[in-house]
Amino acid sequence: MASCLKFWIWLLAFVPLFLQGEKKEILILCSNGGGGHNAAVDALKTILDDQYHFSVIYPIDELEIFGVPSGESLYNLALRKGWTRSVNMVSRYVAPKVFRRYKKRIETVIANHIEAVKPDLVISVIPFINFPASEAARKADVPFLIITTDNDLQTFVHGLQGVSHPNFKVVVGTHLWCSQEMLHRRNIAGNLIEVIGLPVRPDFLIKKDGKLLREKYQIPAHKPVILIMIGGAGGDVAYQYTKTLGKIQMGVHLIACAGRNQEMAGDMRKIKLNPSNSLTVMEFTNQIPELMAMADLIITKPGTLSTTESLIMRLPILMDCTQPIIDWEQANIDLIKDYGVGSSIKELKQAERVVRDYLYDTELRHRVQQAYQKMPANRFNESIPGIINEMCTNKNFLCNAQSMP
Repeated sequence: MASCLKFWIWLLAFVPLFLQGEKKEILILCSNGGGGHNAAVDALKTILDDQYHFSVIYPIDELEIFGVPSGESLYNLALRKGWTRSVNMVSRYVAPKVFRRYKKRIETVIANHIEAVKPDLVISVIPFINFPASEAARKADVPFLIITTDNDLQTFVHGLQGVSHPNFKVVVGTHLWCSQEMLHRRNIAGNLIEVIGLPVRPDFLIKKDGKLLREKYQIPAHKPVILIMIGGAGGDVAYQYTKTLGKIQMGVHLIACAGRNQEMAGDMRKIKLNPSNSLTVMEFTNQIPELMAMADLIITKPGTLSTTESLIMRLPILMDCTQPIIDWEQANIDLIKDYGVGSSIKELKQAERVVRDYLYDTELRHRVQQAYQKMPANRFNESIPGIINEMCTNKNFLCNAQSMP
């Protein structure tokens, strides 16, 4: 009997070693509408891949609303075409009603994936469907975490007043009224809200040598660098900024990002520059952290992803507002102005004056540097592992408690 007991004690001592190699399973609900959702998933995978196995699904893609496949492709087309007013109208009045009508189908779609994957945690990085998603997770006794990808949560909070999940949390980026207050109004308690910043690729947190990067990209060492990165939705606007600033005597180097628009990239290379300026045209690249590390100033659209990345890199930020903006992106403009790290450009003719101020006004640049020193740090990458581990641990605890006689 004693020898048998010793054997089991010896065996139990090695159980943690066997379990150590087993990764917990996370099911992520993602969207192809815009680039921020997939970027958040990429960030999570990079941060946590050694600890968790990820299954990523696109539940909105699986719906056929009014007999038509998912509208995410139409959303992306509208962004590329600059149909911002239409996007705002649909997001305000049409989408909430549609997703309320299809909430049972959404719940079923997600429940089927939960049954197939058997995750330890469900994470949503997408808007509109989070209440039915929380119900699917609750009924399967799986923790549910929302990781928001916007600073304004108007599209994320639909239906959240109905959430009754016992193991539920929301990660938000800032203390803005349009984030926490929107959650409080839907009866989400403060202890369920984690204000840690928004997801960002770890590449942006690694210190880089700007001088070596300039040599790599063959950029003159003595010129200030303006990074023009309007994104896929900006289209022609990036070309207009490059042409407008390129022909002015400013003594700058422009890095103009054309993304996957090869035609625009070709047009950019044909721009006649003032002799004092120089230009690098970048087609699609994953090296945005390197481009930002070389930049003295960025001109970008008010999207949350580019805003978050620019803030991490501590760049003076000029936001393009020459066209109507998406409703929930106004929070990003307000954020950089409140922090004191940038401004907006409402008309192209303002670009020269504003750019000169943020490049050559030493007092203004000093104020921007001081503002960054006071700005709250983005703690997402360091905090999210602990939050996820705690929720997974609570799941195991609750399951064990429910199974006890």
